[in-house]
Amino acid sequence: MTTFQSQLDQLLTVANQCPGEGGPAVFRARSILTQYQIENYEEGMEYYHFSNDCESGNDTERIGKAAETRIQPNFRFEVSPNPAWNQLHLAFKAEGAKQISFELFDTYGKRVLHKRFFQEEKQTVLGINHFASGLYFYRWTVDNKVQESKRFMILR
Repeated sequence: MTTFQSQLDQLLTVANQCPGEGGPAVFRARSILTQYQIENYEEGMEYYHFSNDCESGNDTERIGKAAETRIQPNFRFEVSPNPAWNQLHLAFKAEGAKQISFELFDTYGKRVLHKRFFQEEKQTVLGINHFASGLYFYRWTVDNKVQESKRFMILR
């Protein structure tokens, strides 16, 4: 095993820890591995997927968990493309909703974007040129209830 492979294995060991137990080192390791994947991207390459399933109650854990089971039948959300480059296309259907919002978080759990929508709006395009390459989490909230949380990549 090469020294480089040994370093990647050590990063993977840290990145696979529960964020509530491993703390900031877990998110740093995930960021480094994500950046490595972006810089060495090849067609058909599989991405690292990290589990946040632990009992810590960590904010980023809640952001990263898919909440598809909570989506009401009259709500639908789309975020594309994934991975994204310069623009992010958002579309939604939320019949009867009063407040609709979209939030974007970096791998440290910091909210980097917050957009509120009116019921009349059904879609929009966001410029994401100012965001660094990497893994991000997004969250759709309707009437102060999280409806969907997923992750996506920005590539440069």
